[in-house]
Amino acid sequence: MKKFSLLVLGALLFVACPATWENSAKIYMQKGMYEEAKEQAIIGTQQVPVPFRAYCLLAQAELGLANSPAATKAFRDGIKIDSVGTMQWIMNDKNNTSLYWQTFYNSAVAITTEKKYKEALSDLVICKQIDPTNVNIFILEGLIYGELGDKEASSAAYKKAVEIDPQNPEPYFRIGMSYFEKKNYDTALVYFEKSVTMFATGHENSKKIVFQNVEFDKTLAQEIFSLSNAKKNDELDKVVKLKLGFDNGLAAQARNIEKFVRTMDGLSRAYYYTGITYYNGQKDTLALNNLSAALDLNPNDLDALFFSGEILIKHQKWTEAQARFEKVTSIKDDDIVAWFYVGVCLMQLKDYKKAISVYEDKVLKYDPKNLDAFTNLAICYRELGDTKKAMEYLQKKELLLKGQ
Repeated sequence: MKKFSLLVLGALLFVACPATWENSAKIYMQKGMYEEAKEQAIIGTQQVPVPFRAYCLLAQAELGLANSPAATKAFRDGIKIDSVGTMQWIMNDKNNTSLYWQTFYNSAVAITTEKKYKEALSDLVICKQIDPTNVNIFILEGLIYGELGDKEASSAAYKKAVEIDPQNPEPYFRIGMSYFEKKNYDTALVYFEKSVTMFATGHENSKKIVFQNVEFDKTLAQEIFSLSNAKKNDELDKVVKLKLGFDNGLAAQARNIEKFVRTMDGLSRAYYYTGITYYNGQKDTLALNNLSAALDLNPNDLDALFFSGEILIKHQKWTEAQARFEKVTSIKDDDIVAWFYVGVCLMQLKDYKKAISVYEDKVLKYDPKNLDAFTNLAICYRELGDTKKAMEYLQKKELLLKGQ
């Protein structure tokens, strides 16, 4: 009996020792030899009957190789085999738990853009198990449920985000959007204006950091915003060095620039939707103020340019309106409506020759059967004393109306 017990104990001790592939993978990992560690982990996935640990080590190696999508897949494979074991492995690796959270969150963000919403929600479930207090989970979850048309789940996620972080402006903005889409403008406005206040505070704080060496300049801020969104990092690096006075450039200031641009974008969006909410409520002055504030941050916002231009036309501020619509056309040359409004402004300013050029060279170029353009061209030529040309356009209009 004693001999048998010793054999069993010996067998147990032998089995309890990590397999060669596992030892090798861990040693390679410690040395930063991630490709070799990956090879050993793959061997483990092929040799072990329940290889969730092998998949966890494979994920770790892939992260060492900066291959986040492959790491996420390896973790998912481990979860399919043994969800409890894999999650325990993740939670027990205290030094890297936050990295694993970020891996799953980044995956959820990436596949959300691909409209793989169910997969993204699955990744967020894992994020919740790792860190259930991270507000970004619920903001993204609310966005996904909104895209899926589940308004109740979307609203619940955003409210949870507010509960976790009452000073975060994004969930307030998203809740405002949910009411805006329901055309409940009064309630939407409450949330939009709260998000404006919070985004403004965050943006002011980040502005002080980015412009600590130089005086704040709105045009420079807009340039930074534009270059960052266009991912023109080489040009942005020069701006950071030469115009902001940071000798180490973008490499050292990347996080500060990212936060500055993010809060700038958030504040611009919040101003825009506050403006549009007032616009829908026919409160033109408040609408114009907020839309103009959005444009101070993002001068290329086509929607803000367009709607503010319409308000300016409504109040007969022709020169200002013309500038807004010309800005639209400089960004989007084939915007027929914007070109048409440019022509209207020029007509009201009695610059009939320029108005004719806009209608003939732009509006009719993109829409050869635009009846309103024919009418306005007839008016312009009549004002210039060219009754023959005016009559010609009126006749063209009549023929089109008759279907000829």
